[in-house]
Amino acid sequence: MISPSFYLFVSLYIFSFYLCFNMDDWFLVWMGLELNMISFVVLIYSREDMKAVESCLKYFFVQSLGFGIFMMIFYLNGSGFEFLGSLVLSYKMGGGPFFFWFPSVCSGISWYSCFMLMSFQKLIPLMLMIELIGFGLWAVVFLSILVGAIGSFNQVRIKVLMAFSSINQMGWLLMCMILNKIIWISYYLVYVVVLFVVLYKMKSGEVNNYLSIMSLELKWWVLLMLMNLGGVPPFLGFFLKWVGFYNMLLGGLFMFVFMIMMSVVMLYVYMRICYGVLMGMSGEMGYVNVFMEGDNWSIIKFIMDLLMMMGLLTGGLFMVFLI
Repeated sequence: MISPSFYLFVSLYIFSFYLCFNMDDWFLVWMGLELNMISFVVLIYSREDMKAVESCLKYFFVQSLGFGIFMMIFYLNGSGFEFLGSLVLSYKMGGGPFFFWFPSVCSGISWYSCFMLMSFQKLIPLMLMIELIGFGLWAVVFLSILVGAIGSFNQVRIKVLMAFSSINQMGWLLMCMILNKIIWISYYLVYVVVLFVVLYKMKSGEVNNYLSIMSLELKWWVLLMLMNLGGVPPFLGFFLKWVGFYNMLLGGLFMFVFMIMMSVVMLYVYMRICYGVLMGMSGEMGYVNVFMEGDNWSIIKFIMDLLMMMGLLTGGLFMVFLI
């Protein structure tokens, strides 16, 4: 039975977004951020899991320090507010160059908590960053993409890999936000859908290390999801890269070439993992037998199959909209 306090903190969590998005006073925004942090920590807390407790404490101290520094910078009202403010908000989201706490926290919490941390918890700082576009934000974009790509190498733990992938995607998201304040919302929504599908399958399959996957069906799902994250057509993740490259054409040749190179690096990381999974794949079961078993199909899986494969359709509609 769900405790009544759970509904209370869910309500406070939702209200914190309303408070941050609808208030002009920075003090009220600070109150919304504090409320968001406290309610999120309570929602992900698990007394039975010591790793979750440790992650909650890490997150609490990191966010508290970030709040204090941000408000101090704001009230000092110096000329470097845009630069320092961007760095502090990046620190709160776990982006470059202050990424050190993010993979550690993700590895100790549940899959659903990871989803919230990688998606909803980034929304408020992202909205605040819209007001701080400048050199500092470009530095965050560059370092987030670089850290996410390099940190993904040689990772076998799925949660840590997803954490670095989230850092990399945050760089892409900020790039879209700098160049087009409307398209980044579409990018964010599509990213949330892709992330939910990926983490849901990891949770349902109880996958913590891709080297220990034994189920043939789950191995194929891991391959599909990694190609989705890598932006391979016709998956939905391809639409994210499509939107990003379209916006980068407006941002200068250097960033365009840099982000293409980092995309290739991330794709190499994902394909390397796919190769490892394929080499461990058993030939005892045929492909048809795996996918024709009655127990493997449900309405939820059908919907998620549809979401994974609609990348080209969504991208085509996007291009029609641009024309």
